[in-house]
Amino acid sequence: QDIKASYFSNPKITKAKVVKSNGIWTYKNGKRQTHIKKGTVLKVDGYEINSGGYRRFKHSGHKTNFTANKANIKVVK
Repeated sequence: QDIKASYFSNPKITKAKVVKSNGIWTYKNGKRQTHIKKGTVLKVDGYEINSGGYRRFKHSGHKTNFTANKANIKVVK
């Protein structure tokens, strides 16, 4: 994954909107959890880099993670 194509940890990032046409999945412990449709705004509660080097946002509402890839999500206010 190209790290320039991902968001980095920033305390000002509190929400992200799904922009990928077929949506994204949330993950917990490396397992796919919930499918999120395009246009959905998710609360960002943190940031992590997993063991594979992928950057992800934490979403405490579901206690899951989701991609920080700029091609899939857009940070919103």
